[in-house]
Amino acid sequence: MAKMSPEERDIAAVKDPATPENKVMEIYSRIDNFPDDMKKELAQAFKELWEPNPKKWQKKKCSQKQWKKVQRVKAILGEG
Repeated sequence: MAKMSPEERDIAAVKDPATPENKVMEIYSRIDNFPDDMKKELAQAFKELWEPNPKKWQKKKCSQKQWKKVQRVKAILGEG
């Protein structure tokens, strides 16, 4: 972990189920600051975190604020 870039550490944190939700949201707020190649990797990590939970991924089951995040992740991944 010591030789990881800050972006790589953020991606690893999102992939870690033990990372608190507030830390995940803090990382999400920085998604646009990531280099393009790492932005896709981070978006994929968010998708893997949120997709299994309908309250975090499905339009009719999540909040409007969360749905905007889902749309942003899908756009970065070319799915939107």
